[in-house]
Amino acid sequence: MPSKSLPIHLLRGAAGIAAVWIAVRIGEAHPIGALGLVLVALASFRGCPVCWTAGLIETISRRR
Repeated sequence: MPSKSLPIHLLRGAAGIAAVWIAVRIGEAHPIGALGLVLVALASFRGCPVCWTAGLIETISRRR
């Protein structure tokens, strides 16, 4: 689903990427925390990263 504004969509993507990166870094020591961060990432992406990318393309195309 596309966002109404490009900056908001990019912020959601950055939050999702950060959550995934942190989850990978802490996964071995804190698996439950990593699982929670993966859920945060899915919520930030509003689904999978591919869905986020499709929404980004739609958001950009709507601006034109």
